[in-house]
Amino acid sequence: MTGPVRPPDGAPPAFWAATDPTHIEFFGLPGSGKTTLARRLLAEVVARHPSGAMFGPHLVPDGTALPARILAKSWLILAEAPHVGGPCLRAWRDARMRQPTPLDTLRTFVTLATVMSLYSRIERRGQPAMIDQGYLQAIWSIRLRGTGDAGSGGGAALLRRAAATSRIHVVLEADPATCIARLTGRASRHSRLQQPDRIHDRGRWDDARSLQVSIVEDLAHEYARLAKPARIVNVDATWAPKMAVEHVLAAITSIQAGQGSDHAV
Repeated sequence: MTGPVRPPDGAPPAFWAATDPTHIEFFGLPGSGKTTLARRLLAEVVARHPSGAMFGPHLVPDGTALPARILAKSWLILAEAPHVGGPCLRAWRDARMRQPTPLDTLRTFVTLATVMSLYSRIERRGQPAMIDQGYLQAIWSIRLRGTGDAGSGGGAALLRRAAATSRIHVVLEADPATCIARLTGRASRHSRLQQPDRIHDRGRWDDARSLQVSIVEDLAHEYARLAKPARIVNVDATWAPKMAVEHVLAAITSIQAGQGSDHAV
C-alpha cells in the first residue's frame, strides 16, 4: 500500500450529510487496533463537527465482563428482532459454513444477529457511526471457525450487500507478530486466537491473515462487479495514531468526492 496522506485543511469529510450519514466499518486481525483507531477517529471528527455520532462499542461493549457483554448483545438482538429477524436468518444460511461443534454453530448465528441488530439500530437512528466489529469481521470469524475451505464460501451475499451500500471499510493491515505482541499483555480474551493454545501458533495467525486478505479481495471484486469505486481504506497498523487518523480522513474525503480509494483489485 502507499504511505499515509493528509486531509486537505478545512475540508473534513461530510459525516453529517442528512440524507446519507457516513458509516465506517473497521476490519482487522485481533490486536490490529480496530477499536483504538475507531475511537480516535470518532474523537477527531466530533471535535470538528460536534453533532453526535454512534460508536459501536457503546452498543456492544466488548471491553466489559462476559455477563455484561452477553446481556448487552441479547438485549440488542431482542430489541431489533422485529426489524431484522427474517433477514438475519437468510444471512445466516448464506454465511454459515460447517462448524466443528453445535456450540460453534450457535456462535455463528449470534455473531451475525449481533452485527445485523447493530446496523439496524444505527440505520434507524439515521446517524453517522463508527463500527469496530461489523460484517467483514463477522464473515472472517465465521470462516475462521469453519471446518471447510476457510478462504471462500460463506458470506457472499453479505459482501454483495456491503458493496452496494455507501459504507466505508477501513482495513487495518498488521503482521501477525505485531498482533501477538499487543495481545500477549491483555487480560481480556475476545478472540479464539487469544486462547493460550493458539496465541503463539504462527500457522493459525498466518491463516487468519490470509483469510482477511481474501475477504477484502472478495469485497473489492464485488465493487468492480457493480462498476463502483471501492470504498476501502487501507491502514498500516504500525502507523502512529495521529498519522493513521489523518490518512483515514483524507481517504474518506477522497471517497466522498467521488475519487475512489487507495485499494486496487
